[in-house]
Amino acid sequence: MEVRSMNVSLFLEQHASHNPDRVALYFNDRSWSYGEVHEIVCRLADGLRNLGVQRGDRVAVMLPNWPEFHFCTHATWALGAVEVPVNVMFREEETAYILGNAEAVVVFASSQGAEIIQRVRDRLPHLKAVVTVGAGDVPGAIHFAGLLARGDVNYRVQDLHPDALAVIAYTSGTTGFPKGAMISHYNMIVSMQALRDYLDLTDRDNIMQPLPCFHSNASLIGIIFAWYLGSSAILVERIEARDFARTVEITRPSFFACVPTVLYDIVHMPEAADFSSVRYVVFGAAPTPPELRRRIEQRFGLKMLQSYGMTESPNAYTLDPIDRPIKHAAVGLPLPHLSFKIVDGDDRTLPIGEVGEICAGPQTSGSYAGLYKPMLGYWKNPQATEEALKGGYLHTGDLGRLDEDGFVHVVDRKKDMIIRGGNNIFPAELERALQEDPRVLECAVVGVPHDRLGEVPKAFIRLRPEASASDLEFMDLIERRLARYKRLEAVEFVEEFPRNALGKILKRTLRAQEVEKYQARTVG
Repeated sequence: MEVRSMNVSLFLEQHASHNPDRVALYFNDRSWSYGEVHEIVCRLADGLRNLGVQRGDRVAVMLPNWPEFHFCTHATWALGAVEVPVNVMFREEETAYILGNAEAVVVFASSQGAEIIQRVRDRLPHLKAVVTVGAGDVPGAIHFAGLLARGDVNYRVQDLHPDALAVIAYTSGTTGFPKGAMISHYNMIVSMQALRDYLDLTDRDNIMQPLPCFHSNASLIGIIFAWYLGSSAILVERIEARDFARTVEITRPSFFACVPTVLYDIVHMPEAADFSSVRYVVFGAAPTPPELRRRIEQRFGLKMLQSYGMTESPNAYTLDPIDRPIKHAAVGLPLPHLSFKIVDGDDRTLPIGEVGEICAGPQTSGSYAGLYKPMLGYWKNPQATEEALKGGYLHTGDLGRLDEDGFVHVVDRKKDMIIRGGNNIFPAELERALQEDPRVLECAVVGVPHDRLGEVPKAFIRLRPEASASDLEFMDLIERRLARYKRLEAVEFVEEFPRNALGKILKRTLRAQEVEKYQARTVG
């Protein structure tokens, strides 16, 4: 399909022109055609223009898995503005930081989210309007229906430079403060093209998205990907095993990505589920036991593909091969537009088999040669940008190696990040919150194994002399301060920490001890 520019929303416009009656989206018991979706997007884009939103302005979307999330996202792009997805589980501090750092001028939110935003609005000088979606009115906010009604259906999607900024996707940094990864329209389109070719997907393949829309990569392998292909998308509002299985049976998707937690729940359902339409399931947002993978493939007759990626990717960097044996210890092969190298601390390329930092760059041969570009950088963070993009390669911060067959092996994840059922948790953020309690002398948060969620955070706390506290006090502190998925699973008080020669706490030792305990329990 010819595109006249790199605006992702042009694909939606062209599909609406060529096939307006094709179902673009299924959600619960409703459906929208491409013509209907495009009309909504045009009206919203014009409504945003009437609010004073200009090309390059940031528009935040803080919504659950509702169709409006993608209507608002595509309207933002149609206007030439920049989408900022915000986790709906965030509370005041997290929300204020992201909206303030991005200098968002408009936010789309549920009434619950709008109330959170209004409580911190005095800290957001750039914010012009809060638009509420769904039931409930919030003082000082505009309602979605009103904005939609005032928009012009004849609004045209704007032509943009290929490197125009499309998304600022926030990912926690090693200090615990989020960094905004800047993703261009070009980044997204090339990554979707590579995924399409790798899996041989077409507009005849229904694409399901059960993952949260506020995870930008989830949408790039979900709804946005479906609308790029011109296929029908299925949006899942909430992931509950029986409802999810029923949706698969009714809508017959060919492909979806999900966290292993969902499949764990489905495979343990007493009744059978019909997944015969599903060709591929992509997973990789949490550690997955090979035995669980084998059980799922055998029970449902589908092919599971391990992936590796990050917010900065965008989309997946690797997938398991579909035409040759996989390696359970690896995270797959690079997608066709990518090549990988492993570097040492001086950024020198290491030979096959040696462990170093994983770096992603352009493919040097074939039809995809030179097409890959890394993200544009980190929003308002030139130092982090320079460190991440040395030599035109994205430096992931993950340690790994390449084997003789081209498979990528991740040895250690980025710093100390915990992946709880697909949600990224950076221990530094929890540690900062714990250390605000005057009774805490030192603390360390690590990920410990969990049957269903992969891993969960556990805090080790050394109290000040004469201080006393209960584990529930600190668990409650984290639950009150941060998003619910960041809550502590356990707290253990210690007299001393294992340390290296420089006195630094050895988190790997704490993790290893917890793994031993877990293995002893599960084996026993």
